[in-house]
Amino acid sequence: MAARRRETCRRAALFRSALLQLSVLLLNALVLSKVLVAVTADKYGDGSSSLLNEMTFESTQTQKKSSGSSSSSSLYNVRLRSAPPVLAYRGGISGYAATAPGFYGNEYNMLSTTLSAPSSAMAETAEAAALSSASVTGAGRGAEGGSGAAAEGEARMQRAPKVNMRSAQVRQFSTYLQWQQGQIATDVGVDPENIVYKFTFVSNGFAAMLSPAEAERLRKHPAVERVTPAFEVKPLTTHSPSFLKLPASLWRANGGEKSAGRGVVIGVIDSGIWMEHPSFADGATGNISTAYSAAPSQWNGRCQTAPDFPRCNNKVIGARAFNGGFVRYRGAVDSTQDYLSPRDSVGHGSWCASAAAGNGGVKAVNNRRQAIGSTSGMAPRARLAVYKVFWKAKGDSSGSASSVDIDAAIDAAVSDGVDVISMSLGGVNPYAGYFDDTNFLYANQAGIVVVCAGGNNGPPPLTSSIYRTIMHFSPFYLTVGASSTDRHYTSKLRLSTGANLWGAGFGTGSRKVRGVALVLAQDAVAYGNTAADAKLCLPGTIDSTKAGGKILVCTAGQASFGTQADTAALAGAKAMVLVNEAGGSDITLDIYDARLPILHLGFREAEKLRTYMRTTKGPVASYSATFSVFYNRVAPAVAPFSAQGPVVSPSSDPRVPGPTNDILKPDVVGPGLFLWGASRSSSRGSAGKPGYDMLMGTSMAAPHVAGIAALIVQKHPKWSPAQVMSAIMTTASNVNNKGRPIGRFVGGEKATPFEIGSGHVNPPKVSDPGLTYNLGLGDYLNFLAGQNLTEVQGWKIKAVKAIPAYNLNLPSISVSRLRKQVVVRRTVTNMGLKTATYRAKVVAPENVRVVVTPSQFTIGVGKSVSFLVAITVVNPTGSFSFGSLTWEDGAGHAVRSVLAVQPIAK
Repeated sequence: MAARRRETCRRAALFRSALLQLSVLLLNALVLSKVLVAVTADKYGDGSSSLLNEMTFESTQTQKKSSGSSSSSSLYNVRLRSAPPVLAYRGGISGYAATAPGFYGNEYNMLSTTLSAPSSAMAETAEAAALSSASVTGAGRGAEGGSGAAAEGEARMQRAPKVNMRSAQVRQFSTYLQWQQGQIATDVGVDPENIVYKFTFVSNGFAAMLSPAEAERLRKHPAVERVTPAFEVKPLTTHSPSFLKLPASLWRANGGEKSAGRGVVIGVIDSGIWMEHPSFADGATGNISTAYSAAPSQWNGRCQTAPDFPRCNNKVIGARAFNGGFVRYRGAVDSTQDYLSPRDSVGHGSWCASAAAGNGGVKAVNNRRQAIGSTSGMAPRARLAVYKVFWKAKGDSSGSASSVDIDAAIDAAVSDGVDVISMSLGGVNPYAGYFDDTNFLYANQAGIVVVCAGGNNGPPPLTSSIYRTIMHFSPFYLTVGASSTDRHYTSKLRLSTGANLWGAGFGTGSRKVRGVALVLAQDAVAYGNTAADAKLCLPGTIDSTKAGGKILVCTAGQASFGTQADTAALAGAKAMVLVNEAGGSDITLDIYDARLPILHLGFREAEKLRTYMRTTKGPVASYSATFSVFYNRVAPAVAPFSAQGPVVSPSSDPRVPGPTNDILKPDVVGPGLFLWGASRSSSRGSAGKPGYDMLMGTSMAAPHVAGIAALIVQKHPKWSPAQVMSAIMTTASNVNNKGRPIGRFVGGEKATPFEIGSGHVNPPKVSDPGLTYNLGLGDYLNFLAGQNLTEVQGWKIKAVKAIPAYNLNLPSISVSRLRKQVVVRRTVTNMGLKTATYRAKVVAPENVRVVVTPSQFTIGVGKSVSFLVAITVVNPTGSFSFGSLTWEDGAGHAVRSVLAVQPIAK
C-alpha cells in the first residue's frame, strides 16, 4: 500500500514538473512569437537547438511596431535578486540542481594560505614591528636585497570546468528563471510584448520598454535588485604578428602558424562579419590551403541565416544578431544602409575578427589595387563566433549599439561556449558601477577570458562630471590601450618646380593625380563660414566649386583626420594634403582613406609647400602613385587618442559605487595605430570583392590581445582567466625597440602606467610567466563587498569578507589617497616546470617607502606563496607616482608588477 502511494506521488510530481515546464515554454513561446522573428539556423556541434536564450534580430515589420511604443516609455535593464544566474547557482531551490562551475580554491577566500592576512592594526604600525627584517626595501628610485622564508599554500589552483550548456539541469534552471522573470513583470503590469530580452546565464533579469511608473514599481518589487536605463554604445594587420614576434614564440609553442589557436573559439561582439572575406575562408579558397575540421566539441552555438547571410563555415562557426534594444530607442534599422542579419555593414566587426583570428598567409590588396603584404590574425587557426550588436538607423550613417543588446550577446556567447570574448565597443554610462559589469564576472567564472578596448577618449583634462577616460574599469577583464608599431609608409608630392615633398601616405594607386591644381582650404571657404574654420576643413566649410577636382590643403588641428577627409571628399577634391602648422610637430601619420588619397606633411615639408604656393602663380602638383614601407620607427609608443587613467566615476548617484583608482587601468597596451584588417565589400549582399582597411583605435588593440589570450588558452587549457590575464600583464614590456622607456607617440615623453598599464603585450614571454596571480569568485565577491555593494545577483555580499580594492589579488598594485601606511597582500602560484627560488626587486615610487616580506621564497610546482607589501608615505604630494615589484628566479623569469601610489598624508 505504501509503495503504491509512493508511486502515485512520484507520478504526480513528474506530471506537475512536466506541466510546469510546458507552461513556461508556452509562455516564453508566446512572448517570443510576438517580439522576435524566427530565423532558420544552420546547426553546428551536435546540431541541437537550445530551448533557451533564442534571441534573434528583428524583422523590419517588427521594428516598425516596436518603434511605435508609447512616447513615455524607455528601454530599461532589470536585474533580479530572487535567484542567481545559471553560472552562479549553487543549488538550494527545490527541484533544481546546481549549475555553477567549480570554484577556484576556497569558496569565499581562495587565497588563504598558512600566512595570515594583514590586520588593520598591522597596517598602522611601524615597519620594524610589523614586518620581519628579512625584507626588500626601496625608497625614491628603489633598492634590492635581502632574503627570507616563505609559507606555501598546498592547493593547486586550476581552471574551473565549463558549464555544459546542453545539460538538462542548465536548461531546466534557465527555463525556471525565465518563468520567474515573466511572473515579476506581470506583477507590476508590464506587457509581455514590451519584454525585449530575458537573461539567464551571466545575469538574471530582463530588458524591457517601461513607463516611468512601471520602472518605479519594479524598483520597489522585493525580487528586483536594480532597474537602470539602457544607454548608447559606440565602436571605440599585416605587420602585427612580426612586430609582436609571434612566429618564433607563441605560434611555435602551439605547433606553428597552421596550428596556432586550434581548438579555441573567440567570440567577437561588434558589427558582424563579411563572410566572403578570405580571412574567414574555410579550406582551399582565397589563399588558404588548410581546411578546418568540424567545430570543437564544446561548441553549443548556432548560425542565424538570412537571404543576405546564407551560411557560416568551419572557420566562422557561429553568427548571431541582436537589435531588440536598438530598435526601441533608435527606431527601425535602415535596410538601405544595413543588413537584418549578422552581415557587417560597417567593416569594424570584420576588422576586429580578422585581427584576432583571421586566416594566416592571406595576400592583401587594398581598394586602390596596391599590394600591402600577407595578413594574419594573432591566432590564425582559432574559430570565430560573431555577435552583431551594432546597427544603423535612418539618418545615422555611423551607427551605434544598445547596452541591452550587448548584454544579450554576452549571455549568448557564454551559452554558446566561446573561450575568449573580444569587445571593442564602449559608451559613457551615467549609471555605471562595478555592478553593471557582473555579467563579465560570471563570464570569467565560466572560464572565458574577456578583453575590452579601453576607449578613444584621449588624455585628461576631463570635460564633464560624467566623463571618464577609461571606459572599461573593472577587474574582471583585460582593458587594452593602443600603441604604435615600427612600420610607416612614405610617399611624395612633386611640385611643378621639380621639387619633391616627402610625407606619410600611400600614394594614389590606380587613381591618377598628376598636374592637378593646389588650393589652400582657407582660400576655398564656403559662404557663411570663416577662413579659420575652412583652414581646418571642418564639416561644411569648403566650397566645392573652388575645391572640386583639385588637391585640397588642410591644416591639422581640432578636427579628426576622418572628418577632414569627409570634408575634402564631399567637396570633390581629387586628393588631400594634410599639413602641420609652422613651428609645430614634424610627426606624420599613416592616414589611409578609401575615398581619396591623403598625404601628411610634417611642419618642415609643410612650410616648403606653403612657400611654394605663396610664390607661384597657379601652383600645381602630382601625387605619386606608389609608396615605400619602412620598419624603423621607434615603437611601441602610446597612441594620442588612447584612453588613460585615473578613472573618474560617471555617476553622481551616491548609491552607485563608482570605479576606484585602487584598480589600475588600462591593464596593457597593444597594436592599435595604422593597421590593416579585413573590410566589407562596398557592394550589397555577397557581391563585390572585400578588401582591407587601415584603421586605428583601442578597438584595434583589443582583438590583438584577445588573439594572444586565445594562444595562451590553447597552450594552457587548465589556466583560469585570471591566470591568463596575469601572464599577459606580468610579462608585458615597458621599453621600446630602442631599449628606452615606452613614450608617447606625439611628443615622445615617457608614458606612465595610467597610459600603458603594465606595459606592451609581449608574446615571447606570455606562455611561460613563471608565477601567476589567480582569482576566483569568492575573491571578486570580497572585492565587491569592499566597494559597498550589498548583494549581486542572488549573492548576499554582506556574508563574505569585504576587502579593500588594493588587496584584490591582481598583478598590479595601485593605492590611491594613501595616508601613513598600508600593507598590501598578494599570492602567486608557480606555473613553471620545476621548483624555483624567487627574489624580490623593488623600484619604489617617489615619495613612498616600499618593504616586501618575505623578500625571497622557494616554491614548488603548482604551489602558492603569499607575501606582504608595506607602503609608507615619505612625502605626501597628493600626486600619483609609479614604480615596480619584480620577482626574479635567475632562470629567465621576471614577474613584474606595476606600483602606483598617491600619498596624501604622513
